[in-house]
Amino acid sequence: MAPRAYRMTRRAAANAETRRRIVDAAIALHAEKGILGTSWPDIAKRADVALGTVYRHFPGLDQLVPACTSENALRVRPPGVGILAGLTRPEDRIGRFVQELFAFYGRSAPWTPRAGIDRQQLPILDTILSRREAGLRALVEETLGPLRRR
Repeated sequence: MAPRAYRMTRRAAANAETRRRIVDAAIALHAEKGILGTSWPDIAKRADVALGTVYRHFPGLDQLVPACTSENALRVRPPGVGILAGLTRPEDRIGRFVQELFAFYGRSAPWTPRAGIDRQQLPILDTILSRREAGLRALVEETLGPLRRR
């Protein structure tokens, strides 16, 4: 009899679920306490996992911060050039840009003030936020493009 093929599908699913709980807990705590104000024991308690489990998934902030910011970006949805689709009149483009930007800042309000402070001590966060800011600057350029071409 041939040995049964071993697949880690259940274990992989459980591992992914644990990782998701850790990231969710960290995101919530970062909104409450900031990244630098959140400890691994805080995350473990909120995620209802052992402290070693948090360290196994995320040995340091260089691993945790990108995971949290990626997941949070899916939730708060920073505006992209797609918001301008079909809009040709400058006043419509600017109106949509302002509307979407304010909505984005409203969704990201719990994290924005603390991230602005924490980025000064966390190079990984500064890099991520700088990329996001560059994307918003590019969106401003795209929004105002028709005005500059006149």
